Amino acid sequence: MADTQHGFIQPHELIVSRWKPPDLMLLNKCDLLPYLDFDVSLAVENAHRVNPKIQVIRISATSGEGMEEWLEWIRAGCQKAVTEK
Repeated sequence: MADTQHGFIQPHELIVSRWKPPDLMLLNKCDLLPYLDFDVSLAVENAHRVNPKIQVIRISATSGEGMEEWLEWIRAGCQKAVTEK
């Protein structure tokens, strides 16, 4: 790839220049949190540093927690893609 100002663009530069922060963080296996040394608040805080508007959904396949919210997020994304097409 050519760059008239700097010569050639390296592949890693192209990836970084097109990187978009995530819109969603799925915090999985929430049913196991009582048994783990994991700071949920810190994880969410760090995610908000990457994208202040990030949506965080806590999910557990075992208990079903957050599954409907996640599915609604997927549905909304599909609907948005169709209407923007």
